[in-house]
Amino acid sequence: MRTIRVEPLADESLGVRSMALLVEIGVDTILFDAGVSLAPKRYGLPPHPSELEALEAARKRILKAASKANVVFTSHYHKDHYTPNAYSLYEASSPDIFKKTYSGKNVIALDPNVGTTRNQVKRAQVFFRALAGKAKITRMSGGETYSLSEACSVKGLLFSHGEGKLGKVLAALLICEEQHVLLYIPDVQGPPSRSSAEQIVKLAPRVLVIGGPPLYLAGGKVSFQTIKDEMSNFAKIIRELGETGTKVFISHHILRDPSWEDALEEYGVERDYYSLYSDRYGREPELLEAYRQALYEYSPPPKDYIELLRRYVNSLPREVIALVKGKR
Repeated sequence: MRTIRVEPLADESLGVRSMALLVEIGVDTILFDAGVSLAPKRYGLPPHPSELEALEAARKRILKAASKANVVFTSHYHKDHYTPNAYSLYEASSPDIFKKTYSGKNVIALDPNVGTTRNQVKRAQVFFRALAGKAKITRMSGGETYSLSEACSVKGLLFSHGEGKLGKVLAALLICEEQHVLLYIPDVQGPPSRSSAEQIVKLAPRVLVIGGPPLYLAGGKVSFQTIKDEMSNFAKIIRELGETGTKVFISHHILRDPSWEDALEEYGVERDYYSLYSDRYGREPELLEAYRQALYEYSPPPKDYIELLRRYVNSLPREVIALVKGKR
């Protein structure tokens, strides 16, 4: 059986929005979704200084991973899943960071012409223009296979981003010697479709990395019934694959709600069926966005903090962090 090393890099359990992941198999090293971001507003508040510190740390881990990777996979064009070629405080990005992340790599990316939203199409166009001459690009629309070394390959699979209003996402099935080694499926939000859930279970990978339902949007952007459907399917996937020995990492939207663990227990999902990214570091989950309001109450930032964020919106997090520390 082929040895695989999976290194979680950044997600909500580590204080940021992301699903960045590094996978080493044979002579190949694949960086999945090399993006990270913070929610500009949650509970009516901008990111707390501790979130900026988590963002800076996450970006450093992603850059270190990028220095090892020969393949970079991009599932879609939300800014927590790829690195833009621009300065942005809440993405910890810059043209230099873009270059270090993608230059000289084999970039596998979602074809934006396949059921993608208008904003994502525009971002993808900018992304591909910036990559021109710097990286080898393979666009996938679902069903294609990218050959790696030593009888391994990456097969692209297309899923809806939740209910589908946000377009499609490209999932990656890593196959070695006809074995399904890993399935990376970001932003599927459950999924809401029972047939998609059954498809995931049938693939039966050794390792599954999957984004969960957006509980924090229930009754707002996402109906209560949709959340129920997503949780039912999510629980089915975790239980059925967990019982057969699949290593399941749950991530992303579900961890933006403080009640995520209670919600899973209500659907009969026991903690030993799944892992979090934070488990890799021997840490309790640091759900900084979910507890942003409490962070402001118990550790209020300097009075001019919001003005600092406005002034340094096109800077890197470390600059704001240094200024905040200097005022305390």
